[in-house]
Amino acid sequence: MPQDYDSAYKAFYERLFQQWNIPIETQVEVSRRARSIDAVVWCEAEHLQRLRGTVFAHFRRINTLELKGPEDPLNRANYMLIVSRAYRLLAKQKEEADGLPPNATINIVCSVRPDTILDRLQSELRFFPTDEPGVYLCDQEIPRRIFVATELEVVP
Repeated sequence: MPQDYDSAYKAFYERLFQQWNIPIETQVEVSRRARSIDAVVWCEAEHLQRLRGTVFAHFRRINTLELKGPEDPLNRANYMLIVSRAYRLLAKQKEEADGLPPNATINIVCSVRPDTILDRLQSELRFFPTDEPGVYLCDQEIPRRIFVATELEVVP
């Protein structure tokens, strides 16, 4: 069941960003041990202009997008894995350029509210609600956002 959720939402995001002419890759391998990121959205200045006024307005140059469905909810172990994969991707980018790209975001889209992460582990993981309903931010060296689909405002 988690595969169906992931596949449907990966296809949705892939079509959305392609319509906006913004490069997106799905199932980005970051390790030899089958460690992949659901999607990576690569943005240039003109892409960032297009994202203004959307839920993706915070995007930077390299943006990881992870999808968590009802059968695969976000917990501490999944969260740590998501963050480690993002850092591995950035480490690969560093190998190709000088210095670690500071221009990145980590984004997790959840179909259900991850109560453990947002409530019980709040003091440890430091996710706080933003002004936008359904969006939680952990503003560390790489900003991390959790989007709770059931709490987001419906925007046509």
